Amino acid sequence: MKTKKIASGAFTILIFLSACGKDVLMTPEQGTMKVLLTDAAYPIGSVSSAKVTVSKIEVRSDSSSGDNFTDVTLAQPKAIDLINLRNGLTQELNSAKVPTGTYSEIRLIANDGQIVLKDGQEYSLKVPSGDESGIKIKINPPVVISREKTTEMLIDFDLSKSFVQQGNGKFLFKPVIRAASIPSSGSISGTVTNNNGTPANTADDVPVANAVVSVVSGDQVISTTTFSNDTGQYSVIGLPPGSYTVTTSLPNFSDQTNQSVVVSTGSVTPLSIQLSPVNPN
Repeated sequence: MKTKKIASGAFTILIFLSACGKDVLMTPEQGTMKVLLTDAAYPIGSVSSAKVTVSKIEVRSDSSSGDNFTDVTLAQPKAIDLINLRNGLTQELNSAKVPTGTYSEIRLIANDGQIVLKDGQEYSLKVPSGDESGIKIKINPPVVISREKTTEMLIDFDLSKSFVQQGNGKFLFKPVIRAASIPSSGSISGTVTNNNGTPANTADDVPVANAVVSVVSGDQVISTTTFSNDTGQYSVIGLPPGSYTVTTSLPNFSDQTNQSVVVSTGSVTPLSIQLSPVNPN
């Protein structure tokens, strides 16, 4: 099982789309698609495992007519534990050849999911019947595949919204996913710290884990979430260029909102976040 380190705290699928040269045995103007998986935030303090089973992935070129998708064939369904893919680790799903062109839509079929809590409780979940035929996701920005070049496409599988805990303590599985072209995107990355009630004095700041970092674009089109890790680090990748509002929250701390955080193509926007305790000592 292959994993790859990306500068991100979100769990994400990465699809590498590669246009190949003439020495490769394939039809003219084809490329290769490699699919890697990871995901976004969930209250991970109480969860030991969060698995999703993916059985099929398809992409649609802008030049395709109607509902014609290109299949990124999986030899068999793959169950992947999203909890293991924190802090930018991705897992490969598959590779397949695709034609060159612009891709603005993907269809993913997730069969089921499973949540295992740290207290040993297990919940096996099925995808609602309306999603069994596949979840269509717009790619923003679109992926452009050029001959003899490799392009990465990210799919952010938002665990915080996909596994919904109900009032009876059980879970509902309804996948929530976004997709983006990595070369046309940027990222936000930094560290979340406890300022111990002295925001002007950073010498006594300490990193905090499991802070929820929510990122929303100015037009409300992009919304994603991640957690800080044990060293306080977080990262959100695959963000289209633009201005974002970053809101960070953690129990017993005041929420911190950073507005007008600018993301540029191909760049990492650094953002250190200080949280103030509600009742500092």
